[in-house]
Amino acid sequence: MRHRRRSRAHAGVAGGVRAARPALPPPGAPPHAHTRLSRTGHRLILFNDALTPWIVGTLGTTPLMLAVIFGAAQNILSKSSKYSLFDPCKEMAYIPLDPESKTKGKAAVDVIGNPLGKSGGSLIQQALIFSLGSLAASTPYLAVILAGVIFLWIRSARKLNIMFNEAMVSEGQAGAQPA
Repeated sequence: MRHRRRSRAHAGVAGGVRAARPALPPPGAPPHAHTRLSRTGHRLILFNDALTPWIVGTLGTTPLMLAVIFGAAQNILSKSSKYSLFDPCKEMAYIPLDPESKTKGKAAVDVIGNPLGKSGGSLIQQALIFSLGSLAASTPYLAVILAGVIFLWIRSARKLNIMFNEAMVSEGQAGAQPA
């Protein structure tokens, strides 16, 4: 029995790697029947195909460019609010401290606090994504955790305000007494 050798082009292989074929929806299926669903059945649709002509016609841009513009605006607003609001407030907390406590406090926050907070948030997010299977499935849990962190942050800021005011009053009384 003689075997015929077929060329790679005839065998459906391009460059030794099987060419990927896009999965098309069956005839009569809804427009997004071919989108990939996660294990939990959730999918993320940013722009429906029906909205694309309207976005291009009205705004004169593509949905991808619109997403890039919104992402850039979000980063700009995030960084500007951090540098104009958060950093000055953080520095104000050190005002009533003596110079040694200021140095140690800033070092502790900058060297330990910030990296620990960022890595802790990343660890929580990755654990949820791995355990639930997708970002879409973990989003409700992340929202609850975020709400809890915001609540604790506001409560801590109020306590810090009380402590700051007490320290400023006691510092003002100590400065008013004759030496």
